[in-house]
Amino acid sequence: MKRTYWILILGIVLVSCRKEIRNVYEIDPVHVGQRGSKTHLKSDLQFVSIAYSDLFGRQISTQELNTLIAGYNSVGDKGLVIDLIVRNLLQKPGIVKETASEMQSDPEAFVKKTFERFFIRKPSEMETWFFSDLIRENSDLNPEDFYYALMSTEEYRYY
Repeated sequence: MKRTYWILILGIVLVSCRKEIRNVYEIDPVHVGQRGSKTHLKSDLQFVSIAYSDLFGRQISTQELNTLIAGYNSVGDKGLVIDLIVRNLLQKPGIVKETASEMQSDPEAFVKKTFERFFIRKPSEMETWFFSDLIRENSDLNPEDFYYALMSTEEYRYY
């Protein structure tokens, strides 16, 4: 009987000492960036030609492109040159734009349309609210002011 008792205890011990199976799930690290983030800096030619086509809805002539690029390359401060080029283009006649009254009548639609035109993306809800509110509060703003604000951003320099 003692032998049976020890066999029974040994059996219980062996059964109860099973190795516990644990499932381990590992997750690979994932870099999450802003949707549609732009990482490539536009070249000088790309910047000038894209800015022109964004404003006028057509390609820039070779002669005008060469003139603007010569000015672009002659100054070391690219931020200043970009500002001057954008201001110069905004003062030329023939810009495809909405009127100030159209902009004031539906600021949200204007903001969405302009973001898609210049940034090739939809604005976030915060951007839509902020710029629409800014347009409503400042009746003396015109579309060129808004175009300048977007074209002089860091985001506009990238694709």
